[in-house]
Amino acid sequence: TSLMASEFKWIKNYQNAFSAATTAKKPMLFVLSNHHCKWCRHLEKTTFQDPTVIKRLNKEFISITIYTDERTYYPRELYKPGTPAIWFLDSKGEPLFDAIQGAVDAKNFLQALDIVKTRFDKLSTY
Repeated sequence: TSLMASEFKWIKNYQNAFSAATTAKKPMLFVLSNHHCKWCRHLEKTTFQDPTVIKRLNKEFISITIYTDERTYYPRELYKPGTPAIWFLDSKGEPLFDAIQGAVDAKNFLQALDIVKTRFDKLSTY
């Protein structure tokens, strides 16, 4: 079954996402956003509406978005002064790479997903 773009669900609570990632043994996509950030809106309306991106994220990742202006809990070591900041975390919450900053198009984002998944799978086999 294919998921429609409107069915893409973000987890809005870090602890819930962390628990889900640990249980599912999947990497986390952690996006630090802000309601007043035009590049965050652009990312949400383009890359995160792409059907291929949605399908990959729903299948292979636990996805969480935190809005800095909502003052929601997240680990402070993931703080970046600019938004959007896109982190990929292992199932222990450790960054697999440094954050990608800015609005990334779907093509480049899908390439990043391939790299992240390869590293996550490699680390998970040890």
